[in-house]
Amino acid sequence: MGPFFKKSIYRNLLFSMIGFGTVTGIIFPFFSEIMLGTEKAVQPAFFLMCICAGLIVGGFNYLLFSIVVSKQLKKLADGMQEVIKKSRDQTLPVSGCNTFSINLESNDSIGRLATYFNEMSLAVCNRIHTETHIKNLSSRIARTIELNEMSMILLEDIMSLTQSSVGALYGLRDEKIVRLAVLGIDETEKVPLTIDESYGIVNLALHKNQTIEISTAESGFEWMNLSTPFGTLRPERIRIIPFSIESRVVAIAILLSPKVQIPDTANQILEALRLNISAYINNAILHDKIKMLAAVDDLTQLLNRRFGIKRLNEEFSRSLRHGIPLSVIMLDIDHFKQINDNFGHDAGDSILRFVAKNLEKGLRASDVVCRYGGEEFLIIAPGAGLVDAGKIAERIRINIEKSSVKFQDKEIKVTISSGISTWPVSKSSNGAELISDADKALYFAKEHGRNQVVLFDGTELKRFV
Repeated sequence: MGPFFKKSIYRNLLFSMIGFGTVTGIIFPFFSEIMLGTEKAVQPAFFLMCICAGLIVGGFNYLLFSIVVSKQLKKLADGMQEVIKKSRDQTLPVSGCNTFSINLESNDSIGRLATYFNEMSLAVCNRIHTETHIKNLSSRIARTIELNEMSMILLEDIMSLTQSSVGALYGLRDEKIVRLAVLGIDETEKVPLTIDESYGIVNLALHKNQTIEISTAESGFEWMNLSTPFGTLRPERIRIIPFSIESRVVAIAILLSPKVQIPDTANQILEALRLNISAYINNAILHDKIKMLAAVDDLTQLLNRRFGIKRLNEEFSRSLRHGIPLSVIMLDIDHFKQINDNFGHDAGDSILRFVAKNLEKGLRASDVVCRYGGEEFLIIAPGAGLVDAGKIAERIRINIEKSSVKFQDKEIKVTISSGISTWPVSKSSNGAELISDADKALYFAKEHGRNQVVLFDGTELKRFV
């Protein structure tokens, strides 16, 4: 079929106009005869003149349409073509989506068509931007399986989207909502390690599985402050964003910002993130749990020796870089063999769990404790000087001495001995040498009466008093 026979609105309009003019020219003489009452109206010459006039009017109408309407349609088509070209040639930010539009002032169907096209173009541009954002973020977080690193990447991204200055990300681990990452808070240690449904806004976000906004005065999150050069400020609004997999919430972002409204495009991206990034968070939490299971001693639920030494080496390197002190405390349960011999190994296991629990209670948030082997424990205290570490060890020693372990129908009293060394007081060059110095102090404590704390000050051993 040739080009002429292909569908053409303009050709159809031309034929319609000519046909309309011809029909009008044929009918007009008879209409004139009736209205004027003269037979001259149906004479061949007048009849032919009317048909020609109808043809001229039809052609003139087609010409007017071509000039007036076709010009606007051509402008609309050219604008669409330009938008398509822009979308192919470049990747525009959200702000650039406004250039994907056609300026056509017309209060009719053609104007509405341009308006609808602009709305559709903007929606497509925003959708492309959303997908690009999610793709880029997914690419970044897919490079790591480490929970801490992934949490920081995600928190930074959603804080940027929401123009927030304070943020905390919590994840669901072992049926508890635990802290994963914090940004923009003056005193991080004030941020709760876990939160629960007693925070009404968290409960609401969990059950509705949607973003919730509320006043900070009503939320219970008094600990969240904005860091500024002028001190701390508390915003009026708080935003909770749950991340879910098949309606099951796996993480919650808590964001504070002086600004309440954020762009609609940012809201679209956040909603897409809630549903598309959650699997990465969940996988990282599961990986972290598996890693922790491998690092934890089954009996005491403390880090095992291997991972304790790894943490010590990391902290030692950090202390060298920043010039901050690092203390290690070696602890040993006094007369542990006698406890096993007199009461049995089950009693010995109870004693180990009791001591491990008391060690965790007596530590600062930044301290790390591990089961070093048998009845020995190792405490890593970053930033603690020799005297500070002595105070930590003495506090733990007193708490254990004042307590007792109930085993079956017996009350078993327990004491511990501790040895402490501190970099740079101790001239250790690595973590192993720091442990060796602390071990010397522990041996001295065991040989000189037990149930005491001994410090190594770099040259001599002395009891902490």
